[in-house]
Amino acid sequence: VYTVQTNLKFDKDNVLVVFSNGRLHAISCIDGEVLWKKDFEAESFEVQQVIQPPGSDLIYVVGFAASYQFEMYQINAKNGELLKHESASFSSGFSGEVSLVSTETVVALDSTGSILLTISFQDGKISSQQTPFSNLVEDSLGPAVIIPSPVSGIFAIKTDAVTVFIRVIGEGKLEVVEKTTHEIAVSDALSISEDQEAFALIQHASSEIHLTVKLAHDWDGNLLKESVKMDRQRGLVHKVFINNYIRTDRSYGFRVLIVMEDHSLLLLQQGEIVWSREDGLASIIDVTTSELPVERNGVSVAKVEHNLFEWLKGHMLKLKGTLMLASPEDMAAIQSMRLKSSEKSKMTRDHNGFRKLLIVLTRAGKLFALHTGDGRIVWSHLLRSLHKSEACQSPIGLNLYQWQVPHHHAMDENPSVLVVSRCGPSSDTPGVLSFVDTYTGKELSSLSLDHAVVQVIPLPYTDSTEQRLHLLINADKHAHLYPKTSEALSIFKREFLNIYWYSVEDQNGIIKGHALKCKCTGEVADEFCFDTRDLWSVVFPSESEKIVATVTRKLNEVKHFSLPHVFSQ
Repeated sequence: VYTVQTNLKFDKDNVLVVFSNGRLHAISCIDGEVLWKKDFEAESFEVQQVIQPPGSDLIYVVGFAASYQFEMYQINAKNGELLKHESASFSSGFSGEVSLVSTETVVALDSTGSILLTISFQDGKISSQQTPFSNLVEDSLGPAVIIPSPVSGIFAIKTDAVTVFIRVIGEGKLEVVEKTTHEIAVSDALSISEDQEAFALIQHASSEIHLTVKLAHDWDGNLLKESVKMDRQRGLVHKVFINNYIRTDRSYGFRVLIVMEDHSLLLLQQGEIVWSREDGLASIIDVTTSELPVERNGVSVAKVEHNLFEWLKGHMLKLKGTLMLASPEDMAAIQSMRLKSSEKSKMTRDHNGFRKLLIVLTRAGKLFALHTGDGRIVWSHLLRSLHKSEACQSPIGLNLYQWQVPHHHAMDENPSVLVVSRCGPSSDTPGVLSFVDTYTGKELSSLSLDHAVVQVIPLPYTDSTEQRLHLLINADKHAHLYPKTSEALSIFKREFLNIYWYSVEDQNGIIKGHALKCKCTGEVADEFCFDTRDLWSVVFPSESEKIVATVTRKLNEVKHFSLPHVFSQ
């Protein structure tokens, strides 16, 4: 399945363009209706890219017919009408996949892997340029492979000996912008302003890695360049994730999260490893974030780390150190206290949003709070509700959600998370809810449900205590509202007609849209239970497609509708 980011609008409807099983579909985001479809099945056509240039009503579908012919279809995005079909033959054939370098240009390798083919289809007319790879890199050895790049106009070629970044300039000509014999990893592009994107490039050189942050439109300039010593036993860098923050001088700083070959996780900032985690994260089920306490007069409002006894013990240790009466163990404890009080590891919020708590749920039913400043474990607790008991023989943790985020009451209330679990491996076993204070790790309360939980819908509404409303969908497709309060019910009824969600039956290859219908009509009256109805469905052919992942926008992202993106194989 290919999904295309489009700017199509029919009246007030946004449109999702999907290519699947030889057919191109335009799907309404309001009701899931197929607006039009174009069939390529009879064309013996292997699609490589589906492209819509920004601001255009045209869609280009490009790919190969047989192993030597390049095909381009120009389609009217509004009605699916075929406007133009062009083809071009290449006697040397093709190898591997094509890489999109601009909205109207792709690059590919010939069947020998030694010649680069730059193919343009501007205004629906195909033109091409062939460049021997040896013309660009004299010391290239072995067959080449194209590596996609997040930077428009640039792609990478990798051989056994060298990796080359190449820019496509006018009329299909190619220019080498960087060549390296090191192993490389490239992050996705990060938007840092309305018209600027940055990305991170990591080169692995023996016992250190070289980190460079560049602007997407200016390869020659570096926003950041630094080297970091790295333990060889960690292996190569496998993945790179870049983020930015605002320095005190209002300039941009960058931090990079990298995943190593041994699955260890490291955060790099200002040329140093800020923190590293050695565990492979294999047992982590879910993770969410929590703000740290607000700082008032230099003191955290919430007592997160220290109770009164620990505070007194700390002052006694400092006094012993001042009077030179401290033992080596006391000195180590004093040094640890000083490190914890440093700026990056303070237990209070910063203005740039760098310091946060990562709340992590593991398969063992244990909840961890990790500090983003240094990666340390602030607290960890095995939840009582996830202990094996007579009532719940096989508790299984499922997901984490933000339950209460006090913005207006941040000075006197702690945030909390909702932990959703169930009593057994089957999806129809009863669910369990746990509510946990994110500052202390204390399990505030737990609730054993009389229904199963197969899906949780966090709603964009909160009550007067800033608890977020959630819908829990059970195996019978009934929706249960939480928290079960009269205020939450009143808010929910006002927004009843505006609530939509989708579900995925990955085994059957079906995505469905849902809405609320009425109160549950069962024998036992429950004013917090609601029947649901199906609005639309999209079925992917089981013989050729399988849904492996879906993702939608987060609650805090600006949106006018809920649009799931689908990935399949």
